[in-house]
Amino acid sequence: MEGRIVRLPVLILSFLAFAFGGCESKNGVAQAAVASVPSDTTVKADAPKGPEGTDVLKDLEKKLQPPGSAAVAKATEPAKTAAPPSDAATALQSAMDQKKYLFVSFYKPGDQKGEEVRKAFAEAEGALSQKALFYAADVTNPKEQVLVSKYQVNRAPLPLTLAFAENGAIVKAFPGTVMDRDALAKTFVSPKMAEVQKGFQDKKIMLLCVQGKSTQHNAESLGAARELIQEGKTANAVTIIEATPEDPANTDLLKQLRVDATLKEATVFVLVPPGNLAGKIEGATTKAALWQVLAKGLSGGCGPGGCGPSGCGPKK
Repeated sequence: MEGRIVRLPVLILSFLAFAFGGCESKNGVAQAAVASVPSDTTVKADAPKGPEGTDVLKDLEKKLQPPGSAAVAKATEPAKTAAPPSDAATALQSAMDQKKYLFVSFYKPGDQKGEEVRKAFAEAEGALSQKALFYAADVTNPKEQVLVSKYQVNRAPLPLTLAFAENGAIVKAFPGTVMDRDALAKTFVSPKMAEVQKGFQDKKIMLLCVQGKSTQHNAESLGAARELIQEGKTANAVTIIEATPEDPANTDLLKQLRVDATLKEATVFVLVPPGNLAGKIEGATTKAALWQVLAKGLSGGCGPGGCGPSGCGPKK
């Protein structure tokens, strides 16, 4: 039995679709230095060698060393402190490498609000340092232009604080406001939510396959999604994300989609950039049915409500 196509109003999942971008065509979805060592002018005599050519003195030192002394010596070596990042883009890469969040505050020198945000960062860092890094970026500094340009920061009210998840997705923005530690702590999202946000920001179409131990037609639903992405024309533009409804870690994402933990039928949600739900299909389905929903989502244009929370076309 073919799954039911459920028509839903446009659902904005990606808050970032909002203000920095405007309308974009949905058809374009795919997309050690060697240190010099000073010469040693001291002439050293060769250490005596044993019959097999071993270093007798070193062997003797090892035998006379108390147990565990090597480990103690290593443990007492001063820890190497990583150099602070030189710009926001480097800070983001460092956070991703460490599997941490990054909070970046973009500010202009002399702005009192910007100074207040940096104070809030200092207060929050102690509590959140295990999960996140913090960085303040002067938008007038040329070295910061990589992210300033990429995210069109100059179009937003300053100071602008962006929260990047571990995968580099922006999951929260604070434009023109000063937030406290609690507000920053609430920005953390589930890995699946961050994955969806990253997909939107990379202009990917996503087939969010929600199924678990208690849902029916799992094989047919996921199989249809896999068939669709195996086509050459969709290989780089469409991706599959799998989520189980009974996993509490997925609650934030599934709540937005109005999915209950007691979901009975495997369901595919078709998500299209910049942040819309084109539709969903419940139960056993086919590649053709998924194409129908996908095509509808891509041909929706940029009319009222179709491109960002308030739309960018003329209002009806």
